[in-house]
Amino acid sequence: MKALDLLATEENIYTTFIDDAIGRDADVFSFVSFLNSLDSGNVIALNARWGEGKTFFVKQTKLVLEAFNPYYENIEHREEIKKTWEKLRKKQEIEIQPFVTVYYDAWMNDNDEDPVLSLVLAILQEIDGLTSLENERGILDLAGNVLDCFTGRTVKGVLDSLRGTPPLENIKKAKDLESKIAAFFESILPERGNRMVVFIDELDRCKPDYAIHLLERIKHYFGNERITFIFSLNMDELQHTIRKFYGNDFDACRYLERFFDFRIELPKPDMRRFYDGIGLENGSWVYESVCKQVVEMFNMGLREIAKFYRVAKTVAYKPTHKEHDQWLFAFSDGTGRQFCFLCIVPLMIGLNMCDRPRYNKFIQGRDGSPLIELLSDTNIAISMCSQLLNEKEAYSNLDNSSELIVVKREDKLREVYNAIFVKKYDGRSYETTIGKVLFGEETKNELLKIISGLTEYADYEI
Repeated sequence: MKALDLLATEENIYTTFIDDAIGRDADVFSFVSFLNSLDSGNVIALNARWGEGKTFFVKQTKLVLEAFNPYYENIEHREEIKKTWEKLRKKQEIEIQPFVTVYYDAWMNDNDEDPVLSLVLAILQEIDGLTSLENERGILDLAGNVLDCFTGRTVKGVLDSLRGTPPLENIKKAKDLESKIAAFFESILPERGNRMVVFIDELDRCKPDYAIHLLERIKHYFGNERITFIFSLNMDELQHTIRKFYGNDFDACRYLERFFDFRIELPKPDMRRFYDGIGLENGSWVYESVCKQVVEMFNMGLREIAKFYRVAKTVAYKPTHKEHDQWLFAFSDGTGRQFCFLCIVPLMIGLNMCDRPRYNKFIQGRDGSPLIELLSDTNIAISMCSQLLNEKEAYSNLDNSSELIVVKREDKLREVYNAIFVKKYDGRSYETTIGKVLFGEETKNELLKIISGLTEYADYEI
């Protein structure tokens, strides 16, 4: 079974960029132009919810910056990246100065006793990819001085693997730490680029003490007019992390503002392109339309959407992708299974993913409001709920006919919910008929089996 959400591998970063899979290429280039315009050291917060594509965005920014730096000799697809730039910029000439770029996953390193250890090593690894450190004794000695000031220990094992030579020797304590750090950066840039950009990702997932120490270290010791730090993060979650460290009454918002010179909101993606990319067709089938309603209902992020649709397609693809006239209008088998597949199954999947307490109430017969919310006022709701009417009922009486009884759609949906999740069936009662649709005592159990994926329908290979 193929996953619909992509890992941030080099291949996927490049492919989604060239294809402009979610319409963010123009935003990447705008961000590159912004970075190119900076003439002083800055710390930038790139804010978005979890699962909104922050890692892809910063890695694509890194990809573009490297393509314009001739010191990166082994860049694949350099010309394709530049052509994409020219196309989006409509051949407007903008000279991009050479940047040295570093990507640092804070979450992967939050077991280190001090953030500076892994951060400096990430910088060294990037430089080693540009030009071999084998003969760069000076850079390694300066790095060793910086690390020893923070950690009180050498970096024997890691540096050995980087340069293949004996460990640093005679590392001494630095009295002027800021000058040592400045010297370290100055030793890196002149022959490799005009500026450096350090992308720090996943800080909001780190342990509170590590996140705070990393921010404090950069604030106090890493100031350099040629270095830009970019934190891609969920600001709300990071504030929560800060309060866990300092207490619930701590003003985490103002605390964080003193670290960041700019706060940039990650632009929204092109959802049409994203839906097409994961196979969620635009209105081609009723099931896809209901799935989109569920996505909007729970305000899902990109990663959540991909996961949700993967499950939704897996458990109910076959019975929801037959001929339109059979599944849209004709409830021919009289069991209400089509209504359940098309409406209740995607709703239950969304609830189970995004709001587990509400899901439990829903399946326990204690809260039918999600079904009413989903089918409140849409074209899909009109077509689906029309099957819940008998011959003498209507949702509105436009011709003022006294023969029709006007009912509310909400009331009909409550009847459906009660018939499936509330009503206790006994030896004399096995089913409930609502309009043209019949629900039985096994409907709930069948729904739960479908959601589990352990049914005959769960065999669609995505």
